[in-house]
Amino acid sequence: MHFRGKIRHNALNIMKRMTTRNGRQRRYFSVMVVLVVTCLLCRGELLRNEEEKEEEKVVNIIGAKSATRRSLLASSALMTSGNGIHDTNTTRFPSTKRVKRRRMREYENDDNYRWGPVARERDDERDKEGKLEALREDIRLETKKLEIALKEERILFSSNDEEAWRKQKKTNQRDEQEVQEHGGGIEKWPLLKQHEEMFERFCGGEGSESGAGSMREAMGKLRKEAESYDESDSNGNLVIFEAYNPFWNGFGNNMRRWLNLFVVASRFDSFASYFDFGACGMEEYGRNAENDGVEGKTFYRRGKDGQSACQFDPGMFFKGDGFDWQWTPKRANENPERLSLASVTRNATILCEEDVSDDVRDCKLYDDKDLDHRRRLYDNGDDATYVVKPLASSGRMSREEIDRAEGAEAKIKAANADWLREWFKEEVARDVDRKGVRVKLTIHDVFVMQREGEVLFNVYGIDGDEPPPDLGDPELPKACYNRHFFRPREHVKEAIEEVFEKSSSNGGGDMKKWRSCAAIHLRTGFADHQALWVAKYRMLSENKRKELEAKYPCRSTAGGSERTAERFVDALDETFRKCEPDYSNERICTLWHQKNEITKHVNLDIENESNVLNGRLKTFDVVQDCCGSSFREPDVADAMERCGFVPEGMYPELEVKKKNDDFSSTSPVRAALTCALRASKFHLESLVEEDNDNSDDDDSDDEAFGVFLLGDSPTFIKAVPKLPNIGKYFAHQQDPDTVGVTMGDSDCSGTSCVVRKKGEKHLSWMRSVVDAYVASLCEVTVQLPGSSFANGAIHQLRAPGRNRTSSAFLWSGEVVLGQHLATRDETTNEIARETKIGYDGNLENYVALGAAHCKTID
Repeated sequence: MHFRGKIRHNALNIMKRMTTRNGRQRRYFSVMVVLVVTCLLCRGELLRNEEEKEEEKVVNIIGAKSATRRSLLASSALMTSGNGIHDTNTTRFPSTKRVKRRRMREYENDDNYRWGPVARERDDERDKEGKLEALREDIRLETKKLEIALKEERILFSSNDEEAWRKQKKTNQRDEQEVQEHGGGIEKWPLLKQHEEMFERFCGGEGSESGAGSMREAMGKLRKEAESYDESDSNGNLVIFEAYNPFWNGFGNNMRRWLNLFVVASRFDSFASYFDFGACGMEEYGRNAENDGVEGKTFYRRGKDGQSACQFDPGMFFKGDGFDWQWTPKRANENPERLSLASVTRNATILCEEDVSDDVRDCKLYDDKDLDHRRRLYDNGDDATYVVKPLASSGRMSREEIDRAEGAEAKIKAANADWLREWFKEEVARDVDRKGVRVKLTIHDVFVMQREGEVLFNVYGIDGDEPPPDLGDPELPKACYNRHFFRPREHVKEAIEEVFEKSSSNGGGDMKKWRSCAAIHLRTGFADHQALWVAKYRMLSENKRKELEAKYPCRSTAGGSERTAERFVDALDETFRKCEPDYSNERICTLWHQKNEITKHVNLDIENESNVLNGRLKTFDVVQDCCGSSFREPDVADAMERCGFVPEGMYPELEVKKKNDDFSSTSPVRAALTCALRASKFHLESLVEEDNDNSDDDDSDDEAFGVFLLGDSPTFIKAVPKLPNIGKYFAHQQDPDTVGVTMGDSDCSGTSCVVRKKGEKHLSWMRSVVDAYVASLCEVTVQLPGSSFANGAIHQLRAPGRNRTSSAFLWSGEVVLGQHLATRDETTNEIARETKIGYDGNLENYVALGAAHCKTID
């Protein structure tokens, strides 16, 4: 009551002071705010009364029948203490969590409690808690609006400066709009706000570019199609894709493949398409490796008995725009009439020709009754009359016919890209009773329907459907479709918010203030071998471990001229040294293989050898060309000369030079840092110019830029923000020791690893998703040396209008750890058979790339 009384008192004072003409004009607004807040508080009082009744039930259950009404009210006050209402009552009473624990202990063996009426009461209780939380959020937003109004009134009545009042009014209106549109959420920060605005502008939202009309129409159709996901419609048509082949596993490699499946399925008229990519976790998804959640059997991939199908599922982290495309046993159990496999009217599988190019091969749809348990056609034996007729066939595709076809629909027809769509149309036509068509469709070849998806995207821009002229982004359709199908779930949003909130606590940049950023993705192979390295490292003697760690101290020595962070960067550089022709490098090396005019590829046999000596890229002669790296690694001078679209020599103060006297060796890591800093700064300058063109004010922040660090090397994340002078520009996620790859089940952090086979929460998977999303907010990505994670996940999540260069540095390569590669015979110089390159056996790589012995680096 104290809080509500204070609001009413302040509101009355405001209205008393509204004696000027301007004040009277705003009286309506303040009165409305007061009324809204009062109504919300009344609604809260009703919910709290219900909550008090529930507390009485709880107290009765645990035997506290003698508890007084005053104690119950105190409990209610404590439970609502987090909603911003200041209650002075401090009477001690058990918390909700403690009460529930007592109730659990007393009734843990009571079936009535676990499955009967009490369980239903518990569900109702959770529902009421959710409503109360929503009410608290409403109160917070209305309070924020009232604070804005109070600030405006204080300025108006304490000063006669009308100009100051108008400026404050403009600021308040902007703040209020952000509160109304985004609930005071993370979209108010510049990078996320720009992200949303770019999608709105180019993907056909309100106020979008006039040239985006074609995308507005396409996205309108997608939003209309989302209505088919009405899960109350038990007679609706739907298809459930079973796609948990291990080759689907992995975030970077498969983002494009998932999207191709989505766009193909989006053309199935009147169908809702659900996708099962193998998510595990009994609580969240209703199954684990031992229980498939349907028949109670081991959850393994069909056709490969005993091989677990639990894997990275994008549905664990993303959903559609206003709909949820993920299928799990839990969802099926919650809505059996619509999603249960028992309600499926046909089970089918797509099989394609083998030993034929994926671009042209014929794929056929078969009824599962004609396939064996390994999803292969039954053997016809000696019966020549035994023929299995497919339900549908794609036929072989002809590139020549597609090229000759004119217009989008003609090209789709020439490629027969809608062959599956046509079959679904026939199924609907056969459903004369309108009971709904439900198909379980198995895809256990990762390339199935990829050709069709690519064709559908490639025909965009034909028949006048060009992207906006000032955008010039040929991947506009993919960007908009990605946005439609890959909306982050709430727990991902919370993790993204945490990155922004805690960015400055790492000693680096404050991302909440950034208007421009570049991202650096480092791919060293550390995460691939971390689990193996941890196991081997723990087997070493303590003296041997100390000997390895002594090479990479965590703190600088007293009076030392070089900081520890600099030495760790030097150690990272060794990973990106070019591989020698005989792979004689002591540690991990890199095969650099970029060839284009930008990187100035120069052969040794050219006449002008001065180019070679002047820092140009070099290559070995023809005899040596097969082995080792054909190019040298990049250096800082290369970044200053040409880094993406940044003019040569700009921002010399952002050149990251070595701090020691060894200038003869290159520094790929410092080159990447230099490139990213300059690209981010250059983009900020372009934003400032736009602001100056649209405003008379020139109050831009020259420091509102930075670089987001991500990758699979904890050392990189720990060391770079500690570099002198430039460390303030870098930010990253918390807990740098937690890294991983989405292809595997190992979840490692520092010197410990856990293999998660039953669907336990993967910290490294979550980190990968959040890293990719935050990096996609940046204008460019710098890769070192290159990876599908950056090319796939980050690239596809990026908003339209952003730079589409795969790497701003225009260099690419591949680290060599344990691959089988071609070598040459030392005597004959002939190419020998492929030999395993065994850098993965050197545990110094583990120490240098992980720095697990260092909690912090100075």
